Amino acid sequence: MSRSSLSRRYIQATARKPQALQERRLDGYDFVALVLDGKAFAEDTLVTALGLTLQGDKIILGFVQTGIENATACTDFLRQLVGRGLRYEDGLLIVIDGSKGLRAGVEQVFGSETPVQRCAYHMRDSILFQSRWTSSASSPTSRGGYPCSNDSLRRQGRFRKLRNALTPPTQPPSSSTLASVR
Repeated sequence: MSRSSLSRRYIQATARKPQALQERRLDGYDFVALVLDGKAFAEDTLVTALGLTLQGDKIILGFVQTGIENATACTDFLRQLVGRGLRYEDGLLIVIDGSKGLRAGVEQVFGSETPVQRCAYHMRDSILFQSRWTSSASSPTSRGGYPCSNDSLRRQGRFRKLRNALTPPTQPPSSSTLASVR
């Protein structure tokens, strides 16, 4: 068997698994939460859906490859999940990474009354990223050469406090450390 025919067979065999995952019925599951997240790979974004059952099982529901996490792609993806049997009438908590496209898709498919929670891990990442960006200022009144308002300076101080509270300490934190973050 030649290398090229072996390669073609491998590609065909491995393409069947993701296709089966994308076509699997979801009627038999009782999900209490749906976690949606987009990850960038090269020039594309892969939006994934993970279902959480009442028993705590995590089940990959599907994914979509898109250029960006926009409302149209996210709405189509969520409608496809509902079309495969994802039930949400009895309540479903949606956890997202803060993407406006995901939020818009959730509201269009599940309605504006559906509870949406911003992922704590993504919030932590945003705070740590923001505090690194603001702490790299060249002076107390500028961020990379741009002047800052007093309100912006106060936020920088809060970001530093949050970063320090969220960064794993070398010693257990005191209760006053977390209480000082307002």
